Amino acid sequence: MLETGASVDLEVDRDEAPDGTPLRFSVWSIPVEQRSRLEPLGTEARLIASFQHDRSLLPAPHLTESVRVATGEVARETLEEIRGGDWTRAELIGTWEDIVPAGSTLELAIEPPGRRSEPAGASPSIGIAVSMPPVHGDDQPLLVGVSCERYQSLPSFEARQSAIDERAPSDTVGQREVVVLQGGLQPGGTPAVALFPKSLVFGTPTALLFAVEPLLPPSTDDELASFASQLAFARQRLSTETDLPLPPFDENTLAGWRSTREALSWPDRWRETLVYIAANTGASLARDLCLLAPDALLEPLAEGLRKLPAEQLGGSMGRLGWHLEQLAMQALIEVAETDAWEPQYDAILVRRLGAAGRDISAIGELMANAKGLETFQRDVIDENWLRLESSSPADRMRAYDWLKRLGQAPADYDPLSDRAARRAALRAAMTAVNAEADEGK
Repeated sequence: MLETGASVDLEVDRDEAPDGTPLRFSVWSIPVEQRSRLEPLGTEARLIASFQHDRSLLPAPHLTESVRVATGEVARETLEEIRGGDWTRAELIGTWEDIVPAGSTLELAIEPPGRRSEPAGASPSIGIAVSMPPVHGDDQPLLVGVSCERYQSLPSFEARQSAIDERAPSDTVGQREVVVLQGGLQPGGTPAVALFPKSLVFGTPTALLFAVEPLLPPSTDDELASFASQLAFARQRLSTETDLPLPPFDENTLAGWRSTREALSWPDRWRETLVYIAANTGASLARDLCLLAPDALLEPLAEGLRKLPAEQLGGSMGRLGWHLEQLAMQALIEVAETDAWEPQYDAILVRRLGAAGRDISAIGELMANAKGLETFQRDVIDENWLRLESSSPADRMRAYDWLKRLGQAPADYDPLSDRAARRAALRAAMTAVNAEADEGK
């Protein structure tokens, strides 16, 4: 398990234990082709996302089309066969155990040497990832994804002008594909496996099999305290998400927006067009919603943008993003009053809004009071600070975890400590904030 380098004395309520799932990853060398019940990746795909491609979502795998996968009992029996010696010359390369915190993704990837210094001719980076939604359970399992990333030479000067991947030299462009599998994993349940053929593996004429097994959660007090310590360490490694500054509208951008808006006239292009717009305008909630929502929920978003004149954007891509974010939140507010609500909508709201995402009425008030994406974000941060004083431990945990991910959590605050300690930490944090504000005057 994880070595934290220090002991942590945590007193944790079982009903409000820190949220995360322990996982075991393993990688096997498969030098001889085997007959197995693994299925082509494309037949088991729930979602195929592409980056640095002409489309955000793909109908079939491209980089990963030769990968074969299994979940459930087939995956469990496959691992038993390999461990029992039934797969000829199969050899274990390594095993790693780690924890994936709620609202984050943990990926095990193998990257070929020289890929970043000489990417055009290098083999791809390959791996398997597990994502744990902020809100999860039997209806919202851990998601499993298969990833592949490679660089390709650009064929012309015009193409080189479009290269935007900072890690690639100017004459190459990176392409990354992530395929999310159908179903998912439950703690202590069956594993998932992915077999990458020799053509995708660098340095040796062998295939590689990646496996991920969800382990049982802690059951004793000692295990629970150790798990809390390891989870805290795992959370510290999470990188803080930051939004890039949005460029102003110019003539080229306006022309591109008019062309993109026309694509919203076609229902079969709603999803990829809305995801593209959301990803390029800072509308993170809308982006997540457009990836997961059914077509019926996409219609009001597409229609709302299609009817928006460019003149109302005020010369800012942020204005477009705020308009789309409002449309997405309004769609969720309306569907909350019906029987069409899905567990993934809770996950989307908690990821974007923290503890405030669990309160539909609060979402409406925050949206009504904000004047744009920046003021809305500040208001959501303030709302989560208020919820650090909630009487609900779960509400405090959601607020604190969300604020910590943004680098906005108060120092020395523990959402599971007693009321006096929590209030003392909040008072100290507010005193420090006011002192900084006074110095800046």
